[in-house]
Amino acid sequence: MKAINLEKLESNLSLGTYTGLAQLDCLLIGPKVESVEQVDLLKKAGITNVIDMKTEGEFSFKDKEEFEKAGISYFHFPVSSPFDVDISRLQELESKIRCSEIGKTYLYCMSGNRVSVILGRLFFEVCGHPKDRVLDTIAKLGMTRADLLEKMKVDFAKDQI
Repeated sequence: MKAINLEKLESNLSLGTYTGLAQLDCLLIGPKVESVEQVDLLKKAGITNVIDMKTEGEFSFKDKEEFEKAGISYFHFPVSSPFDVDISRLQELESKIRCSEIGKTYLYCMSGNRVSVILGRLFFEVCGHPKDRVLDTIAKLGMTRADLLEKMKVDFAKDQI
């Protein structure tokens, strides 16, 4: 994974009718995909790779099938609790994030909260970004659950880098 610039952040974005998105450098982060129209909008926005963090019980749309039909690489990285993901899985995720001049990665779950926590942990625990910068970044990504942000602050305080 190329180094992600945590200061290159735009939140409250939309692609047509698809809202609740944020862009962090070459990563697009947001909520679940519910239609072929949204897949098409993501493709037109330069997405070439998607990482789906929903668990098996959260599927109502055929994500994998529709992304692959559109020529977009699909990786399922199920997360039920973002705090139970160990370092080896975070490293696996890092290896799947592809950012280049020719494509971007879309990371999503149901609401975007799990993705924000997982990215925060990845940036802090794997990439070594300073905790204050990471916490500020994930708060701006559109995380709607204050309890998750507070838990991250507590966890990061235990693991000072």
